[in-house]
Amino acid sequence: MGSLQEAVLQYVEGELRKDPRVKNVALFAGAREIDASVGELTMQQFHGKYRLPATRRIAPPPRPARRPKPVPAPAPAAAAGDPSAVRRLLLDLAKELANAENQADTIEVMVRLDDYVADIVKAAQG
Repeated sequence: MGSLQEAVLQYVEGELRKDPRVKNVALFAGAREIDASVGELTMQQFHGKYRLPATRRIAPPPRPARRPKPVPAPAPAAAAGDPSAVRRLLLDLAKELANAENQADTIEVMVRLDDYVADIVKAAQG
């Protein structure tokens, strides 16, 4: 780039730092005072030749790319347990919940949920 073109680019960059929302018309008028040949450009050409490069120069650096989330390790294979025992325990829980006549009975069943989980884990492990 010639020295006048670089001077225009620096002018545009400085004006954009002061006010990023400055209109192209104002930039164009100031740039013509620095280099008369800028007046031969259309507004679109001026925008592409000076404003966009200046905007890119003053833009914040791009954020680093996100790291992909780690893929969780596959769950270990279940040991050969007793599927019918697990099924029976789940059915017992379902029956207790179905037989609950009010909210208090349902809460009592839910309080014992950890016991059901422990029993199911034992049955699943064999």
